Amino acid sequence: MIRKLAFAGIQRRWSDYLVLFSGLSIGSAIFYMFAALATNDKFLKANINISSVTQVFAFGLILLTIITIVYVSYAQSFLLGMRYQDYGLFMIFGAKPRKISQMILLETATVQLGSTMIGLVLGMGLTKIASQWLANQIHFPLTGLSVVQLPAIFVTIALFGLLAISSVLVSQWIVRKKSLNSILKANQISNQPNQDNKLKILESMGGLILLGLGFTAMMHIEVLQLAAIPFALVTISSGTYLVIHSLFSWVINWLKQKAISYRGIRLFTLGQLRFRIENYTRVLSMVTILFALALGAIVVGVGYHRQIPIMSSYSSAYSMNITNPTRATDKIVAKMDLTKNNEYSQVSDQSHVYLNQAQLKQQPIEAVIPANADKQLAQPQYKSVSIKQLMGQTVDNRAFLMLEPLAQRNKKLVVLPERQFNQVNGTKSTLQLIRVRDLNQSVPQLKRLEAYQHSVAAKQGYEITNSYEMFVISNTLFGGLEFIGLFLGIAFLTMLASCLMFKVLSGTKMDRIRYQMLLKIGVSDKKLKRAIAYEIGVLFVIPGVAGIVYVALGLQMFKKLMVDPYDQWWWAVLGFTACYGVYYLLTVKLYQRLVIKTRNPGGDKLGV
Repeated sequence: MIRKLAFAGIQRRWSDYLVLFSGLSIGSAIFYMFAALATNDKFLKANINISSVTQVFAFGLILLTIITIVYVSYAQSFLLGMRYQDYGLFMIFGAKPRKISQMILLETATVQLGSTMIGLVLGMGLTKIASQWLANQIHFPLTGLSVVQLPAIFVTIALFGLLAISSVLVSQWIVRKKSLNSILKANQISNQPNQDNKLKILESMGGLILLGLGFTAMMHIEVLQLAAIPFALVTISSGTYLVIHSLFSWVINWLKQKAISYRGIRLFTLGQLRFRIENYTRVLSMVTILFALALGAIVVGVGYHRQIPIMSSYSSAYSMNITNPTRATDKIVAKMDLTKNNEYSQVSDQSHVYLNQAQLKQQPIEAVIPANADKQLAQPQYKSVSIKQLMGQTVDNRAFLMLEPLAQRNKKLVVLPERQFNQVNGTKSTLQLIRVRDLNQSVPQLKRLEAYQHSVAAKQGYEITNSYEMFVISNTLFGGLEFIGLFLGIAFLTMLASCLMFKVLSGTKMDRIRYQMLLKIGVSDKKLKRAIAYEIGVLFVIPGVAGIVYVALGLQMFKKLMVDPYDQWWWAVLGFTACYGVYYLLTVKLYQRLVIKTRNPGGDKLGV
């Protein structure tokens, strides 16, 4: 009988349980994705050139565990909120607390353990898809990444299993502790906010001090080393809580004094927010930290994706040098987006390399103009190299000789008039120099060209000959950071938005009564939906704005690892905010569907 009642409740609220089930599945999938990296020492050490990378990911796993605990607690709150009245009715009809406890056990085990198993499979699939897609996008060959990581599986199952057990025990304790009347009215209780202004000022000051200490530690990470990370996490998290808790209520009280708040049902919306301050402060603080971590990771990943090809282009004026091009190389080159494509005839003997003066005048050799300190990330500019500079003992002479085959790099360069050049005896060859418009987009073709022209210098560790070889080396050094940034940014974005969504949806049972009352007194659906959009919008905007500010400050710690961490970072912010906005719209639609029912069971319209 208990089993039938439990599963009947799930079947009756299938759409609500689907939201809960999918959210928990996503949570366990995201946790597995991170754990699959954090528990894989071989992958971390092979792909990320930071000595303390394992410790950094250990801290990250601890932080994600804490966030997951809060995330599951909100999910369980959502589940319990849906079933409070049902449990009360069962108790009215004689159900004993022991039977209610069994029902809670069945429902929680079905939802949480089932979602964990699906989340594991989903996490493995997402890890494979995301890693392959990102590796192809950034042209970084991942080493040692295992989609099925046994330690990550054990950690995920252990954590979500313990959380399921804890959820059952806590829910059973709550139901047993409450009186029947409290259970029936559990969804009608709101937290009364503390209105002590002096306390709010002290909270704000304390929070700002903690935030200042946390960001100072991040900016001096080269001095504090690994200790800066846990110190910054504790101080910034605590400071965020205090600032949001104090400023949130102050802003609402300030808005209530303005005339604009008396239009429509805005006072109702402000009242909704005011009575939720205590509940929402914790989740807003956590989501702010997650938002900053996710956005920061994506900004760093996108930054490396942009900076690596630009800085590589400063190593040489040419993307690829091809000796004696063939039909096969010509076909590849014909499909590429080029800004330069020059061919030079040359003759070499034991000590000299001879070039045709007429060809050099028609298509001069070019060199990169060194970057200005203020514009390090601007696309490189080029200058023509004179014949005198090319033949002298200059930097430009050496740069051109590096484009020659290895056997000719130590020979003397001689430029002859066309008639004399045609009379020189020696080994004839053709040197083709190309420059692509975009290194990132041209990597597949450049890789094929490198295989044809057999770059011995690149394979045996000699000096870099062209910008593509510099790109490959730079990607080896920093491609791991680029991959991790983009990978974790996507994962944290999904987690933070789902967490905030759950917290908002967990209050639908309590809010449904209020919105139904407004419908009955004649408030239109349109106004109610607009009020919901405003209310949820505030809850999404607060962590979004704070998270962007945190990233703006936190990027200072990457000045030692990147040329300019702020270069065009707003593009990443806009893209990230757009994805965040999609979650906002989804939350609004789900919330509206759950709290606004425009028809009663008999089908009559509510309200006039």
